[in-house]
Amino acid sequence: MIKRFAFSFFLLLCTFAVPSTAQTSQPQYQWEAGIFAEDFRFGRISPTLDMPGAGVRIAVFPTSPVQLEVESSYNFAETFTTSWSNGFTTNLLTTHLRTWRGLAGMKFDKKLSGRTRVFATAKVGFLDFNSSTANVPQGFTNPLTPATVGGTDLLVYGGGGLEYAFGRIGLRLEGGDDLYFDHGHRYNNIRFTFGPTFRF
Repeated sequence: MIKRFAFSFFLLLCTFAVPSTAQTSQPQYQWEAGIFAEDFRFGRISPTLDMPGAGVRIAVFPTSPVQLEVESSYNFAETFTTSWSNGFTTNLLTTHLRTWRGLAGMKFDKKLSGRTRVFATAKVGFLDFNSSTANVPQGFTNPLTPATVGGTDLLVYGGGGLEYAFGRIGLRLEGGDDLYFDHGHRYNNIRFTFGPTFRF
């Protein structure tokens, strides 16, 4: 169901992007590629777990007001401790967690002055949890799944930021909310990214 929803949303974005870009003047550049460092603040853990990572993104028609953009990023392994219970006894165990996300959606630009632009973006995709917890006693459960057992959830992202372009090269600062859904519940997580962009 998640794959079907993501594919339908992607087709809708493509349909919207074609007439939007056609109504504007021909952009100077056709593509923009970027790399970035990020901080994913995983709010489901108490205290909040900061997970540094890195990623890449590609946008179509980077100088037009409306762009189609895809991105993927990976957050490096972080360790946290949780309590596991079987209803009678409780154990404290250590989990090693890594996350990987893929997103596709629209980006809306507004030129401020000179080389500076402000933008907003909305994307949909997936968030994959890869975790390992050693020596879990049989019969013990934990409410933090999939953070402690792994899994893939639907991810919706909304954010915005600033871009500064030096011709073909630029810098991009962005912040937003990684909202993922797990078994009927939704979880908000703050994410910040920063890195260079390259237009061609």
